[in-house]
Amino acid sequence: MVDDNDVQGDIVKQTLEKLGYDVSIQTSGQGALNMLESQADAIDLVICSMALPDYSGETLAARVYAVKADMPVVLILDDPSGTDLEKFENIGIKSTIKKPIVMNELATLIRQILEDPTETT
Repeated sequence: MVDDNDVQGDIVKQTLEKLGYDVSIQTSGQGALNMLESQADAIDLVICSMALPDYSGETLAARVYAVKADMPVVLILDDPSGTDLEKFENIGIKSTIKKPIVMNELATLIRQILEDPTETT
């Protein structure tokens, strides 16, 4: 997970770990890319905030795909109104979720993506 909000990252991490997922938190896009480059085979999914200090979610997704083209990416949106979701799909972004994050919705979304990585939700 990539989010510069430490509190939100910790809440998501704790919740997903209780569900059996291994979760790593990065607070910058570059940190996430460095981790992905060194551990690509150990990472199954990237969840990232749309607004990071160093990259937009779209830019980070494009860079993630340059490292691992089949990596599912989920964007966390502050305000989905006026967001061009079709543009995200065309980039390859698997899905979006809005803030505040509802944990059972996120858990369901993750399960769906990991069970069928070709499915876009």
